[in-house]
Amino acid sequence: EFTQYDKPRFWHSQAGVDHSVPPPWTPVESSGGVARVWGREYRFGTRILPQQIVNQGAEMLAGPVRLLLRAADQQVDLAALSANDGPSAPDAAARSGTAQIGPLTVHCRTSTEFDGLQRYDVQFTPAGEARIDSLVLEVPVKREFARFLLPSSGRFAAASELTADGWASAFVPQVGAGNDDIGLAWWAESDQYWKPQDEQMLQVAVEDEVATIRAAIVREPLTVNHPIAYLFGLMATP
Repeated sequence: EFTQYDKPRFWHSQAGVDHSVPPPWTPVESSGGVARVWGREYRFGTRILPQQIVNQGAEMLAGPVRLLLRAADQQVDLAALSANDGPSAPDAAARSGTAQIGPLTVHCRTSTEFDGLQRYDVQFTPAGEARIDSLVLEVPVKREFARFLLPSSGRFAAASELTADGWASAFVPQVGAGNDDIGLAWWAESDQYWKPQDEQMLQVAVEDEVATIRAAIVREPLTVNHPIAYLFGLMATP
């Protein structure tokens, strides 16, 4: 014998699968190379990754975000790829761009969500076999907005004051920099296809009035014979 209970209230619920924005958030506004959400602007210009991030009226970056690829005897800043607006809805606005680097086809997609989270999907598709010599993301933050550092394992996080010596670590899914009021967090869900996996995978380098968050994704040659993808992003807080 068994008891057949009634279906729960959430059975076949469509909550969360539409494109509505829950209050008090406001819909994403995307036009003229700028994505706007509550309190923040991600300024792209023609680029696929931001050239400036404005948080509560303050410009946080000391320079454009860079995604430096070295492959096929070329060095390319993928962040500067020319981007086209993609599908947009109240809860997210997308941009995408494609480049051919020797035998590698690179497709980048940026999504800005209503709460301010930016997601970057970068896919490499080789024609046969190809090699990625290096791939490094650099986010130069003005020092005034990087007084504190907050790395997080997802289970534990401990804030510290960022010193002139900087910081380095093995992979963790989030690294945030900020002051008492605002901040900027880098995030990723996985270190798949990162090479090498050591204590220098993530870095924050301090030089003069700039603190550069650096994700050293590939620092040793990586042979690619099938499509691979990297997923990471940024979020200006609060």
